[in-house]
Amino acid sequence: MGDRLTDKLDHVDAVFKRIHAKVEARADALIAREGGLMDKIEKAFAPREAMLDQRAADLDKLEASLTQMANDPLPGSNNG
Repeated sequence: MGDRLTDKLDHVDAVFKRIHAKVEARADALIAREGGLMDKIEKAFAPREAMLDQRAADLDKLEASLTQMANDPLPGSNNG
């Protein structure tokens, strides 16, 4: 009876090693794709980045103008 149990435990160990190796290989395959996907993300967004940067600059100018307007006294006010 002991030999049968030992055989079963050896079989479980072998099954575990195969499953572990398969899961690890799948994980490695996904990890290996990271660099290529990061490059694709950069290429996909590159044309849009210039547009977003321009809009951010436009908003910065607008914000500066609004700040200036808020700090300038109105004509005829007693603050000037």
